[in-house]
Amino acid sequence: AGRLSRRRHEVAQLLGEAIEQEIRTLRMENARFAVMFHEPPRGEAVYTEKGTDNPEFYLSTNVGEELKPLKGIASGGELSRIMLALKKVLARTGSVGTIVFDEVDSGIGGATAEIVGQKLREVSRHHQVLCITHLPQIVCCGTRHYRVAKRVAGERTNTSVTLLTEEERVEEIARMLGGVELTETAREHAREMLAGVRG
Repeated sequence: AGRLSRRRHEVAQLLGEAIEQEIRTLRMENARFAVMFHEPPRGEAVYTEKGTDNPEFYLSTNVGEELKPLKGIASGGELSRIMLALKKVLARTGSVGTIVFDEVDSGIGGATAEIVGQKLREVSRHHQVLCITHLPQIVCCGTRHYRVAKRVAGERTNTSVTLLTEEERVEEIARMLGGVELTETAREHAREMLAGVRG
């Protein structure tokens, strides 16, 4: 337990610095991240299957705010980005095969969305990534694009999931960019976005 605790303390600072660096590239420029250990009073260590430590992730997202437990202060979008940063840092060591990001785009847009998309693509080199998103900048970074649709038939709601062809994908991204009326300009922009990611 003592050896495990010492090792945890050694890597905690490195992990905190790496996560902080990643979340700052995800447009959380003022964020601070740290791994904190709640030490038991001297001589009162409790031994469990996880050792004697009780580490917890702490976060501050704004200048002048103190670090607080991550589980209590992060918004849904912030949590998704922090999870993305964690997975990016731990990508080569993690044992999880599939990661699901549900609306990782919450509260972001534009350039941030593009950065998030690129990070998701990097994580997908080591894990299967499933990402639910409404932003074309993130959609373009995927290797496959599924459309989820709900339809009411009679008194039932049916949900369908369809793998899109390359042309259907262009149409869907154009719809996300341009709205109800699909124009050739929106389609061309969608093609450019896809080509830019594949570069």
